[in-house]
Amino acid sequence: DPSTTDVCFSGTTGSDWASDMAIDDVAVYCRKGHRGSACSACENGYFFQNDLCRRCPSYGSWLWVAAAIFAALVCFLIYQATGFDNTDLTKLKIATNHFQVSAIVFTFKLNFPDAFIRVMSVLLGIFAFDFVELSSPECSVDDFSFSDRWAVAVCAPLILMAPFGFYGTFCGGESSRALSTISVLASVTFIWAVTACMEIWACTEYEAGVFLDKAPEIECKAGDAKYDTLLAFSILLFLLYFFGIQISLIAAAESDDARLKLSITGGFREGCEEWFLSINFFKWLAVIASLYLAYSPVGQAAMMIAIVCIMTGATLLALPYERDQDNMFQVELHAIELLVLIIGLVHYNGDMGEGAANGLLFTLVACSFVLSGAAICRDLSLRCSKGEG
Repeated sequence: DPSTTDVCFSGTTGSDWASDMAIDDVAVYCRKGHRGSACSACENGYFFQNDLCRRCPSYGSWLWVAAAIFAALVCFLIYQATGFDNTDLTKLKIATNHFQVSAIVFTFKLNFPDAFIRVMSVLLGIFAFDFVELSSPECSVDDFSFSDRWAVAVCAPLILMAPFGFYGTFCGGESSRALSTISVLASVTFIWAVTACMEIWACTEYEAGVFLDKAPEIECKAGDAKYDTLLAFSILLFLLYFFGIQISLIAAAESDDARLKLSITGGFREGCEEWFLSINFFKWLAVIASLYLAYSPVGQAAMMIAIVCIMTGATLLALPYERDQDNMFQVELHAIELLVLIIGLVHYNGDMGEGAANGLLFTLVACSFVLSGAAICRDLSLRCSKGEG
């Protein structure tokens, strides 16, 4: 039945289905745009998004250039911002964390409206600093495999941080400023690398064996050269990103260098300087829900609703930020996350039509952008009126 949302099935086919093959003498057909033994790879001219291969736009071959320019601009602006001793990036960090969590939530199997996901993938790719998602490398390189994309995803944060490390060490740059930039980049990009690492551990058992969720053509089996290689690198890189970066951020937070310390703890009140660890743990739990509860969309939503409620309560009790407006800004964004999850769950259960879900979801996301933009602009305006930075 071509109307099904499956991308791979056995039997007869219709015009909406392409790439056919035979597995154990059974004809297997893939939805148009998909290819491979489990229909998990994209044909040339298609890119992977939310478990479906979608046609690349006409400008797709230039997306990597736009993503590279955007990444360079973000790095430059962060480097410039760390040049001021009184730089306060608190609201920007709060907003970035919210958009990153939202981007993860929209990968849940809650059947979010397709039109909504298409728009959000671009907007959240920009504001959540998911440079690999923005670049859509499948649109620029033919036969771009899962392994190729995975390698780009896990290396992206290192590629962004390396120039500043080199500049600060060998080119006479301000080492403190370079380290501050690296710390900020690490804190806002590590979650995407951690997500990619953990994808290699998410496997599902079928009658024919145990296969990787994100690339079912790869068998999760000891002795399989491709899987063993991916597994070994994923463990090493997970240790680097999850533990190594957190330890580095803690060291920066306790540093005697005021500028370096400010880049991590700026905005937090005394006694809550390491609240950023709670935020990073929150994002990591969102990744766990996305990858390891994929078999249960209701379970994904329930776990995330519980986590958001806990984080909201903890923020209200601890008041970790120096300014009350920052604490309230954080709570407001958590409230939006909670409403998005509830609407997604109601829509998934069939109690809300796609049109209503689209309207409400777009409204909530628009509110998050307006709140974030207004908060950041208000801070900049106040600083400029005081003649700061």
